Order: sequence, then structure tokens, then C-alpha cells
Amino acid sequence: MVKAGIRGFTLLELLVVLAVISLLAGVSLPYLRFGGIDARTAARDVSSELALARSRALATRRPARLVIDVGSGRFGIDGALDHELPKGIALSWSLAPGQVEGKVGVVTFFPDGGSTGGRLAFSGRGRDAAIEIDWLAGSIRRV
Repeated sequence: MVKAGIRGFTLLELLVVLAVISLLAGVSLPYLRFGGIDARTAARDVSSELALARSRALATRRPARLVIDVGSGRFGIDGALDHELPKGIALSWSLAPGQVEGKVGVVTFFPDGGSTGGRLAFSGRGRDAAIEIDWLAGSIRRV
């Protein structure tokens, strides 16, 4: 005789829970292995902001600048440094003359689609990444 009030987990329910836990562990282990954001992620974030600056220059028909302040660890468009560079990631650059002043670098996009161009290199936490900005077409390429 089976009592109606006593019920346990079925084998199927236990397998589903184990599958979810193993999926979460598989996704989070690479993140924990490098201790947070790596150079590729940082390059992706800066690349997105570069693309936004270029789009803004084309849409408004006015120059737009991406400012990177390594001293404060922040970057943003037209001086609004509203994004943070990840800690532990080294950034080096090769920018056009006049686009670097101390620890502040600037990439300017023009209304015709061109830019001042340059290269941003990120390194740290086991991975390296770079962004190349074409001066003539203003195209942005992650390498």
C-alpha cells in the first residue's frame, strides 16, 4: 500500500538538475580560469564603442571621437568616459600624430567615413587581441 503524502524525485528530474548544473559549470569555468574579463572581451567592448562613434559621425555629419584614458581606466565617445577598461588588461596603441597626449588617446571618425586610424593592442589574462582602424575607410577590424 502506497501512502499518498510521501513522494520523492523521479530519475528524470534528477537528470535534468544534473544537466543544468553541468551546463552552468561548463560556461562559468573559462570565466573563472582567467579571473574575469580577458583581452578579447575588452577588445570587443572597445570595438563596439568605435563602431558607435563611426556611426554617429556618419549620421550627424560631424566628427565623433573615441577617447581612451588609460590613466583613469575609462573610455567613451566625445569625452563622456562612461565605460571602464577592465583591470589587469594592458593596452598599448599606435595612433596618428597628435592623437595621443600623455595617457589619453583619441580616435576621430569623420563625416565622410574616414578616421585618424591606428591600432589598439590588448593583452592580459592569457589572451591577446588587437583592433585595427583603417584611416581611409574608417573600418574597424579585430585581430
